[in-house]
Amino acid sequence: MDFIVALSHDSRRLMIETIAQAVGTNAQYFEEILQITRTAKDMKASRAARVIDMVCENFPEMGNAYVNEITQNLIDVKCSKTKRSLCRVLTRHLPDNEELLGALVHHGFDYLYSTTEPVALKVYAMQVLFNVSELIPELKTELIEAIEQELPKNSVGFNSRGKMLLKKMRKSKI
Repeated sequence: MDFIVALSHDSRRLMIETIAQAVGTNAQYFEEILQITRTAKDMKASRAARVIDMVCENFPEMGNAYVNEITQNLIDVKCSKTKRSLCRVLTRHLPDNEELLGALVHHGFDYLYSTTEPVALKVYAMQVLFNVSELIPELKTELIEAIEQELPKNSVGFNSRGKMLLKKMRKSKI
């Protein structure tokens, strides 16, 4: 399948699902789609990232196998739509590489504090940071402060997720 052509014509969910099913657990196809997120123009890259997200949702073993590459792509890409989909994947899978985990935390806080990134990316970043804080409890204090600071500046969706995560973190600190 020529993924570049397929991603060029249609952004509907049905097309993304069709491509995700074609990719399935095929490592070569998955790597091709991952490469598109790195090298294609914004529209194709963001569609490819949606495919990555759907593949990792339907086939979690792919997310586990490629989590470090997905994290590196998230760090490297500039398009907010692409970052949003890759960050969503990382709400379900965290890198096992300590250096990448540190970079993910750094970028996660950057997204959380950003005044230009879309709310969906901020919410996924907040969830990723919460998941990391479950592994590194020292992070919870900083995350609590960040969420509290950002609540008045953001949307209802951000506030809903933020309050839920604050409640969980405060409960676990007791």
